[in-house]
Amino acid sequence: MKIYGIDVDLKGGKVFGPTILVTDIENPDEDIDEDLLQIEYKNGYIVDVGYYGSFGNGKVKKPRVYVIKDADWENPVYTRETELNKQQLIEAIKQAIEIAITAA
Repeated sequence: MKIYGIDVDLKGGKVFGPTILVTDIENPDEDIDEDLLQIEYKNGYIVDVGYYGSFGNGKVKKPRVYVIKDADWENPVYTRETELNKQQLIEAIKQAIEIAITAA
């Protein structure tokens, strides 16, 4: 899958809601959807990419990448917040994919 023109090997994951493909995180606006990408794996892991925060209270929205095991959203296995930078976000997604596929 290409994200921002960079190949990202999903390693067998199934993609849901890929709004990341039409979202420019380096030039955010108030209309950016919170859910950017979700990749599900047969071993029960999910890589979730979202855009969290708000514009109204002085906090800048930032992308976050999570690895979730067995739908336990309260206790992520991995969390990484990145700056509004495409390369940082892709690196975090790749790291999350590796965690999801190698976890036992």
